[in-house]
Amino acid sequence: MTSTGPNQSIEDPSGHTEWAAGRGLLRLIPWFPIAAERPIFLSGSSSWSGHIPFAFWSIAALRPRVLVELGTMAGDSYLAFCQAIAALSLSTRAHAVDHWKGDEQAGFYGEEVYEGLKRYHDERYGRFSCLHRMDFEEALALFPEGSIDLLHIDGCYRYEAVRRDFLGWLPKLSRRAVVLLHDVTEWRRGFGVWRLWKELKTAYPSFLFPHAHGLGVLRIGPDAPEAFQELVNLSGSGSARVRRWFARLGQRVTADAPEGGSKKERVPPDRGVPQDDTLAEPGFLLEKIGTDPAWRLLEGMQVLSLRSREFLSRARALAQELADEGLPSSSRWQALVALRQAAENLIGSRSFRSFAFLATTSRSFVRGDGEGAGARLRNALRKSFELLLAAAGAEEALPWRDSLSLPLKKGADRQALRECYRKSLEEFLQDGDRLGLPSAAEPEISIVIVLFNQAELTYACLRSLAIHLAPSSEVILVDNASTDRTGELLERVDGVRIFRNPENLHFLRAANQGAAAARGRLLLFLNNDAQILPGTVEAAQEALESDSDVGAVGARIVNLDGRLQEAGSFFRGDGSPQGYGRGDSPLRREYLFRREADYCSGAFLLTRSSLFREMGGFDEVFAPAYFEEADYCLRLWESGKRVLYEPEAVVLHWEFGSSDAEQAIEWMRRHQQVFVERHRPFLEGRGGARLGPFLAPIPPRARVRLLYIDDRVPRPELGSGYPRANAIVRELVRWGAQVTLLPMSGAWEDWEEIYWNVPREVEVLRGMDASVLKSYLEVRVGAFDLVWISRPYNMAYLSAIQGWKKLLPGARLVYDAEALFALRDIQGAELLHGAALPKEEAARRIDREIGWARGADRVVSVSEEEAREFRARGIENVRVIGHAILPAPTAASFEERKDFLLVGGVRDWQSPNGDALLWFAQKVFPRVREGWAKDPPKLVVVGEGTDSPELLGRLGSGVVGIGPAADLTPYYERARVFVAPTRFAAGIPMKAHEAAARGVPMVTSALIARQLGWNGEALLSAPVEDEESFAKACRALYTDPALWERMRAGVLASATRDCDPKRFSEEVHELLDEMAGRKKAD
Repeated sequence: MTSTGPNQSIEDPSGHTEWAAGRGLLRLIPWFPIAAERPIFLSGSSSWSGHIPFAFWSIAALRPRVLVELGTMAGDSYLAFCQAIAALSLSTRAHAVDHWKGDEQAGFYGEEVYEGLKRYHDERYGRFSCLHRMDFEEALALFPEGSIDLLHIDGCYRYEAVRRDFLGWLPKLSRRAVVLLHDVTEWRRGFGVWRLWKELKTAYPSFLFPHAHGLGVLRIGPDAPEAFQELVNLSGSGSARVRRWFARLGQRVTADAPEGGSKKERVPPDRGVPQDDTLAEPGFLLEKIGTDPAWRLLEGMQVLSLRSREFLSRARALAQELADEGLPSSSRWQALVALRQAAENLIGSRSFRSFAFLATTSRSFVRGDGEGAGARLRNALRKSFELLLAAAGAEEALPWRDSLSLPLKKGADRQALRECYRKSLEEFLQDGDRLGLPSAAEPEISIVIVLFNQAELTYACLRSLAIHLAPSSEVILVDNASTDRTGELLERVDGVRIFRNPENLHFLRAANQGAAAARGRLLLFLNNDAQILPGTVEAAQEALESDSDVGAVGARIVNLDGRLQEAGSFFRGDGSPQGYGRGDSPLRREYLFRREADYCSGAFLLTRSSLFREMGGFDEVFAPAYFEEADYCLRLWESGKRVLYEPEAVVLHWEFGSSDAEQAIEWMRRHQQVFVERHRPFLEGRGGARLGPFLAPIPPRARVRLLYIDDRVPRPELGSGYPRANAIVRELVRWGAQVTLLPMSGAWEDWEEIYWNVPREVEVLRGMDASVLKSYLEVRVGAFDLVWISRPYNMAYLSAIQGWKKLLPGARLVYDAEALFALRDIQGAELLHGAALPKEEAARRIDREIGWARGADRVVSVSEEEAREFRARGIENVRVIGHAILPAPTAASFEERKDFLLVGGVRDWQSPNGDALLWFAQKVFPRVREGWAKDPPKLVVVGEGTDSPELLGRLGSGVVGIGPAADLTPYYERARVFVAPTRFAAGIPMKAHEAAARGVPMVTSALIARQLGWNGEALLSAPVEDEESFAKACRALYTDPALWERMRAGVLASATRDCDPKRFSEEVHELLDEMAGRKKAD
């Protein structure tokens, strides 16, 4: 699911409107999981490997009858197509055409390339694929007109040659045809595919993947499958997300490719962990303990227990791993978690207490400051945790390349890089090429770029715009009397509006000049030494339009050496600016969520044109440059607008590339004084404290900081309460809280998948889990105002931390219990094992869960029935917050539907979902299918774990296991009857609510009917003790159209009444208002 703004319509707290708006996106990716498969063959010599996931997806989405590839060489792309055809058991006929000799441009190669490919190919794919060793024109005779569904052109890169190939093969394409063109963003001398792409994308619906030298997708045939229709129609954030998804998958493939290819360049990962003595300190202390005279004395007296010696030995081994600089931070993190436990075992042992007593007089551990050996060891482990917490994500390889396809490199030689840019500009000018940029008659966005010399940097900037900028844009160039080759460059640029000044007006006045001429609704200031990346502008626009009170948006600005320049900026009390994260890895998680900032750099600053004019533009008191964008942003704050940092808007920047560094520093020093005088009230109380790697940036306004604790990132397709949890997280953001999400079972999804499911404003502690909860709270003492914790075992984990309330001083705690889970467990024990739990054990379980609830300031239950269970046991501070679903009935008629549908993840066969599925499939569904003459109905089961072969083997015939699905719409469309045969459960049946909202009539157990509180006009129910009655209800609803229509109307009406999104939103907000108000009152 895509992220939403804080003011998303209250009719849709769960984000379903956005799901609908991006319906194509959801069908484009999750329904073809083959896109995430790993290729079997990688030559290591191909620049195409980054597009292999899209090759897999293309085959799954198009299912071509005939595929032709022109230009195969080593075979990376072609064998990927073949792998997908074989995996999907398609009847596709595939053809590769190449003379396998090479050419002057790509280089010549020997016979071994073809022979190696042929041996590999024939054995695996020869039954449906042919290698044609001939010229492209010669191969035309092999194919009748209108026969080819998928054509991939990757032959000679010269413009004339690739144009000839396209036009020559065009008559051979079918009405379903799709064409793929590689190297469409490769602009090196001699490459002309980009020029053909520029022509073709205006003639045919198209989509561009700019990574890995660029892959262009053309929908040629009017009858191309719906998935391709939707792909080429994507725009804005939807297109950006699809590009990022496939680029990320492509990076995985590229990382797997063997060495040896001239086009493949491996960038060593940045370990990200500062190399100091912090991580070595625990090992040093443990060594001192083991060699201390007091420890040796006790050892000699045989007083030390065997376990204490084992604890010390184990701790020493783990400390060595923690200090090992050759290990990635993820491995050192695991070592630290285990070391903390080993150290606590050691410190808590009787032997260590004896040692600590003797060591009080030892020179090794003097207690003059009240600190002994155990305290010093704990303190060293805490500091190690802080260090690794800050380093999280820094070791990942940077995924970006500049507009010349050069990778970002730590410690890059700026002069050498500039020479590369100059050479590229020189080749462009000598070859007579032209650079075309979007030029809309009524642009949505105007990009203003101020120029003064630095032609090679301007060229790189404009190239990035030519590749990544949306068509509904205009580019305004204001040239401040450049004296280098800027004039020559501008003569070769099409589609831009150029204003040439007779003298250098410097940045501020020239920027105002360009803004005055802008016609777009939105206004983007971009430095000429900056380069945008795929999705940058779209992400910034989405952030700007997420709320009417957002006045400006800035980007994650990354220097060309791969280090972060800023993730939003903040001011100290003396007006000195602080680029948050400056010099750090841009991949660390604290820079990956949307947040408010004092200001954002003018290297990339998006605002509304009308607002910029209303505010009087950049104030010329800051002319010629510097502090003008900071002043503009603070004036926005002072007028009631907000400034946001958007992490998905990534900009590569050559800092000070467009100005003299010494002069720039002098201007900044002078204008800082003016700035402080003007904005003194805003800066008051900030002091001179500097930001550190473990401190949150200084916020521009006070916000409630909320820690949200649940098992996992709340992806709705997981079921088990996660759809409701997802809606709650969205409401927390809408209410205005700064939310930090800690998934107790870990968040191992890619960042892209995480932020499809939760709002971009949420900080997600990816890579952390319950094992580090105490350590995290120790590091962030006092950081949170509210804690919202879901599920009883998570509340139990928090309650078990000694002194946990001291780690959350002043924070209020909401325990989202949903229900008394102990009651469910008691029911389940009797059903599963045939005997009730002893009364004492049942009472103990209930009392234990009630004890956890007593530690909360508010308990949340999902229904009044469940709330009564808490109140009956003395918990009065209970609020009821149910579920929110936007009705979206599926349109298929009774006759068009064929399946029974059961939805729910099965992680354990003895869980409520597992038990319900096994009972229904084994005991009831065979009775439903009895006596069917032909085409008996199928039971389709969707949810995590439902595609397990072991599980399906136990379910019998007629059952289809799907596994997890991001969008259940196709299954609801085909479902005639939804079944909820749950025999024991607590809470509310959210899957039944969702099925009802999609207009699917249902048969449920008596338990589910009671939890829903719906009568016989909304559903059919039967006791689980009577299998025949349940089967009879299923058959009646499946075969009686009139009954089906009546039940459909009933479930829709009931879901609309009980799952009102507006009421859900109000309930969450009222609780938050109460909790925040109580805190203020204290």
